[in-house]
Amino acid sequence: MSLDRPEAGIILSEGPGEVRGVRLIDGRCAAFTVARVGELPLGTVCRGIVRATLPDVGAFIDIGTGAEAFLGGTSAASLPLGTRLLVQVSRAASGDKPMGVTRSMEWAGARLSLFFLEGRSGELSVARQLPEAERTRLRAVLAELLPAARLAGRLSG
Repeated sequence: MSLDRPEAGIILSEGPGEVRGVRLIDGRCAAFTVARVGELPLGTVCRGIVRATLPDVGAFIDIGTGAEAFLGGTSAASLPLGTRLLVQVSRAASGDKPMGVTRSMEWAGARLSLFFLEGRSGELSVARQLPEAERTRLRAVLAELLPAARLAGRLSG
């Protein structure tokens, strides 16, 4: 018996309480993920509202999942209640610990990763591994697309 496999595409498989996904490129697995019911995958960017703070520890953020997420750090502890902010899921909930979130966000692609650098003034940096001409070209493209962003780019792989 032979299985017909697509050369490229996304294959999803659903089971009790979870969905598994595979992205194929040239007949090979390029990415694999498992999403469990009631959980947000790592890397998900959410808009949240500060619901409670702990002095010198962090803040609890409502991101709409029914359970609050934790944003650590002294700068988070000083946020006023009700502040709206963007966060990215950085750690899954574990036992009695809530899901962890961060304000320093990362978007990873196949060959380039972009980072939002919280607290850094307008800065755009590109991986040093690239030739200078390519670094200059990427800086110009990113600066045009994201003029006021505090981003860093890094070559992946």
